[in-house]
Amino acid sequence: MGKMARGEIIVVMQDDDIPPTTDAWIRQSLSLMSKNSALALLGGYSGLIQGTDQCGKFGLDKDGKYGGFERLRMPYRDSTGLPFIFVALLNIGPFVMRRSIFLELGLFNSNFSCRGQEGIGFDYEWGVRVWKYGYQSGLIYPGFKYHAVKAVKTKESQKRYKARHQQEGRNTILLKMLHLGFYKRQGNPLRGRAEECRKHIKQFELVPVSEGTT
Repeated sequence: MGKMARGEIIVVMQDDDIPPTTDAWIRQSLSLMSKNSALALLGGYSGLIQGTDQCGKFGLDKDGKYGGFERLRMPYRDSTGLPFIFVALLNIGPFVMRRSIFLELGLFNSNFSCRGQEGIGFDYEWGVRVWKYGYQSGLIYPGFKYHAVKAVKTKESQKRYKARHQQEGRNTILLKMLHLGFYKRQGNPLRGRAEECRKHIKQFELVPVSEGTT
């Protein structure tokens, strides 16, 4: 679908999520990308920085709660006052991307799943690839309603959960192999990139969120 699109900015959403009734997240995305030509990818679910004092996972938890279980609220806002932070790794839902860069870097990696299986980690790999080739990615809070469609959850089926766990282990190794020498999962992975994140924060004058604010 990315190849068929005509616009430069494209959006990929999951089929069990419901977007908000306002277009504020689209306006924010367009604004951020218009001010920064290297910003190739924005995620709206959760994002991760590994290493440095910025280390943490930001955004929504598995239940769709902002700053919920094992998640941090974004500590910065953009110039319009909306939450935003540069991150190294992103979970899909939605992804806002520059079509030209999406095509340039080879689209999503289809080796993360067989047809009909879950492509766990393909979103992380895309984020790593974006940074590896000199572009940037960040996280916003679009206000989607996540997992709105009722379905059998993977973790509610022992057989499916085991298959998912095996797939995740395989894909974690695949991600490491694909970007050997650039990405490291534990310790200080992407440390230099995380340092760059802090430089970008200063460059675009992101405003730290005051205590007690959303």
